[in-house]
Amino acid sequence: ATMEKLSQDPAYTEFIKDLRPLLISRENNMMLEFSFWKTSPPQVTNGIYELRKYNLKPGNLLEWEYHWRKGLECRSQFCEPVGAWFSQLGQLHTVQHMWTYPDLQTRKTTREEAWKVEGWSDTVYKTVRLIDSMHSYILKPLSYSPLR
Repeated sequence: ATMEKLSQDPAYTEFIKDLRPLLISRENNMMLEFSFWKTSPPQVTNGIYELRKYNLKPGNLLEWEYHWRKGLECRSQFCEPVGAWFSQLGQLHTVQHMWTYPDLQTRKTTREEAWKVEGWSDTVYKTVRLIDSMHSYILKPLSYSPLR
């Protein structure tokens, strides 16, 4: 019923017509934020975002959270974390976290510098064995995004 009403709205149909060429794919996820990592309010950075998505091996969420919480201190020295979330509906055992950077070069440098911080390699060592698969997405906000 909702989509039927929307399809009759001229503003919505015009919006969809303009939006479709920009879409490569679309995915919806129902996620909850981790209590130790509150989501940042929307801000204008004029940069890029990296969304990292991990599908954990079943039963490993709490262990992943324990190790990742320690590693977050290492990474936060170099860049601003946007937030971290986990699934309890749909595709379970999924964790996502997002970071913001001014550009791809800063992202590269930041990730290299994190390896020099004591504790980061240990975090990676302890979390990577808990992961089934991982995807990284570089996102460039559009002009109307609150995260531009």
